[in-house]
Amino acid sequence: MADHQHRLYLTLHVKGGAPVVPVQDDNGPTTQDEESKGYRYQARKRTIGPDTSLWQYDQIETTMLPSAQTLVRIVLGKVVDLGKIHHILSNVPLRPEEEGWDSIVWVKEGIEALLREEDAAVEFAEGVTWENVRVWAMWYVGKKEREHRFDGEVSFDPLRTPTWDMFCLEETEP
Repeated sequence: MADHQHRLYLTLHVKGGAPVVPVQDDNGPTTQDEESKGYRYQARKRTIGPDTSLWQYDQIETTMLPSAQTLVRIVLGKVVDLGKIHHILSNVPLRPEEEGWDSIVWVKEGIEALLREEDAAVEFAEGVTWENVRVWAMWYVGKKEREHRFDGEVSFDPLRTPTWDMFCLEETEP
């Protein structure tokens, strides 16, 4: 496959001062710069009044630059059919009425739906399952914490997101 082929990433963000397992999937190019674009897929809770909130699905074209809340990214696979990814993820149900359901459950169900797709929308790295992704993601956040990536003790390029690639099981962006 071409080096410029888009990848499916799992992006972890800080939430309430602590790292959380993924709240979104991103897809974007392998090599990135300030002009690189991708799509963000997420289920998020939106406040619409003082005591009222609403869950919504977002599919947003965005830059691949990290936000202030971005911790790390995990490469899950190579994009084969972007239209199918859009379709599959837009059909993952929002179920806020179910106890324990949240954006993390939505991401889990989204990844599982993509893995079940017979006519693959994504060529996943070998061994990708929700549990494997979750373990690698939390391990990688811990690794970056031990390296002082998030506490200001060391300098780093704020335009680069630390990235772990599940194809080669190595860090591709420190």
